[in-house]
Amino acid sequence: MQTVDILIHSNSYGLAQLLQYWEHRQAWGYLQDQVQSRKSHECKLHNHLFQHPQLFGYGWEPISKNQSLQIAIEKLGGKVDRIRKDLRKSADLVFRKDDTLLVVEIMRPGLSLDSDHISRINLYKSFLAGYLQTYEVRGVLIADESINPGVLEMLNDLPSINIKFVTWQEFIQMTKPEFRFEVTRFLDSAVNQIAGLLPPSSDPPFEW
Repeated sequence: MQTVDILIHSNSYGLAQLLQYWEHRQAWGYLQDQVQSRKSHECKLHNHLFQHPQLFGYGWEPISKNQSLQIAIEKLGGKVDRIRKDLRKSADLVFRKDDTLLVVEIMRPGLSLDSDHISRINLYKSFLAGYLQTYEVRGVLIADESINPGVLEMLNDLPSINIKFVTWQEFIQMTKPEFRFEVTRFLDSAVNQIAGLLPPSSDPPFEW
């Protein structure tokens, strides 16, 4: 039996999933180019990641981009006291999947992580968790590595509060689309997909 080896998250997909793979591949390729150029504006990265939430894993729904925490909370059904000035602060990106929220803070490629961005994402995560207690809130911080001892010390505390730091190069490697399927299995899967029998695509092999 002839086998076609195309890597995609180590799963067998039907026709719809194959199309999903190519969309992911295009989004990933653009992001890789932007990161490698080291000249991309942060707002471009915000827009691209918001438009392609599959780069964080399948199933994430974009909620807010550079909007105040108050707007994000209200979009998710939370009630906000409108005199709270601290909720005017804006998170870069917020995504939702089921009962989990992902708040993302980024620095453009070429800028090393600093203590200010660590403090920001911790604050955003805390406010979202406080106002939206039915959700589990996680954080992702993406920037270049820092050699600042104070920043490195702050990084040690992030895993314990559900915040993950990754460099741009790590993010590119983690989100690279991979596919593997057999021709005969693909044809059978395509028929099943048309009949609506295939389960949803699984997540990439990483968790935030």
